Amino acid sequence: MKVVQPSDIDRLRVNLRGSLLEPTDVGYNIARRVDSFNPETDRHPRLIVRCQDAEDVVLGTKFAREHAMELAVRSGGHDVLGASVCEDGMLIDLSRMNRVAVDARNHRACVSGGALAQDMNAACHPHGLLPIVGVNPTVGVAGLTLGGGFGLFLGRYGASCDNLLAADVVDADGQRIRASPQDDAELFWALRGGGGNFGIVTSLEYQLHPLDKVLGGLIAFRTDIAPFLEFYEATMQDAPDELVAEVVIFGLVKPIVLVIVCWCGDISTGQQVLQPLRSYTRALVDAIDVVSYAELNERIGFRYLMKRLGLGVFKDAAKTDQQIEPQYGQWRGGSMCGVTAHAARAFADAASQGTETWTIGLSHRLHGAACRVSAHDSPLPRPAGTLSYLFGATWRDPARGQAAMEWVTASMAALQPFSSAATYVNFLSSDEPAAIKASYGHCYERLAELKRKYDPNNVLRGNRNIQPATDCNLNPRK
Repeated sequence: MKVVQPSDIDRLRVNLRGSLLEPTDVGYNIARRVDSFNPETDRHPRLIVRCQDAEDVVLGTKFAREHAMELAVRSGGHDVLGASVCEDGMLIDLSRMNRVAVDARNHRACVSGGALAQDMNAACHPHGLLPIVGVNPTVGVAGLTLGGGFGLFLGRYGASCDNLLAADVVDADGQRIRASPQDDAELFWALRGGGGNFGIVTSLEYQLHPLDKVLGGLIAFRTDIAPFLEFYEATMQDAPDELVAEVVIFGLVKPIVLVIVCWCGDISTGQQVLQPLRSYTRALVDAIDVVSYAELNERIGFRYLMKRLGLGVFKDAAKTDQQIEPQYGQWRGGSMCGVTAHAARAFADAASQGTETWTIGLSHRLHGAACRVSAHDSPLPRPAGTLSYLFGATWRDPARGQAAMEWVTASMAALQPFSSAATYVNFLSSDEPAAIKASYGHCYERLAELKRKYDPNNVLRGNRNIQPATDCNLNPRK
């Protein structure tokens, strides 16, 4: 990094529509934190540009290039490796760019690059329209979409990236580009699952879907983990497009198995399809009902379950969500093709070793519409029957962090024999080139060529980095 003079910083600050934070500024420590904040992601950028609009992104990007600063980009900050923050470089923070404009007549939404899933949900619900986003309402939709975006409607409507119609991008040189099937179709293809390798996305246009009611919510059991996961595998092998069911297991004295369910087809058919799950064993809570999508979001969270269980987990009702959630956390994820009996036992064994507030998740089982998208339309592989899994731990006392992180690491290692070489990109917990290449499969070489075209110097490398192709047949874009 070149020496950055105070006068240079002052000029940048004056020209920004948003704001600029340095390490001594009020709010800096909050602004630099990512969702999975732990000793491995405790990084201190030299400057944080809190962008108000795309022009701020241009200014920040050009400044970083001129001063040879490491560049990181953040919208929601949920990256598993904490890649959306850097040490001693510049953080382009898009969180203030959270506008969502809905075109109800044409079933479309224009979304700024820092919007969260909950922003889209809130804007679309009054129009009876469904955005295809992930399950977690606080995830940034830009990062989610660039890495794929599998959620509760993947079987019927595909991934978030499959519903992307166009995007506005600031490239590594600070130039603005429009990407769509009509405008720069190569870049548009790469954005639909190729990660944040090709530019900083400042706005996205999405297809929305009319949806009145779904049959969904959560159901929770206290039951043996391994037999339940075998039952889950058998149940989901031939799941209809309309069904998505995700499993979350966590420790609360004894493990609780929580299943998040969404059926988006004929309600009477859905009732029949869900009957085996609902009668598996006596449920602690069965909150599956015919609800709107907005109501479904209210029914699938940890807080809702605790309320239904009558547990006084949150003693101070005046506290904000940020205050009551754990201060530190780490998670790692992988993918596997189905859950074998041995894998189910490995998950159960990992749960028995958990010593902190821990979570095991199984989600994104690929079927239906998500698997009917070809490599011609998206670089994101979608092998049918593959699902994602994760191990997560949270803690408040820093002294307990090492043990919690060691549990995550050991649990991931125990599941490695049952895992696929390719991992869903948004869950990929390694930035090693071989792991990234395996996860993109036969699309990797085309992505590497496009990386060379749009970012030949690999400025945008705070991601699952696709390194620029080294062959000389493709000239970098002028």
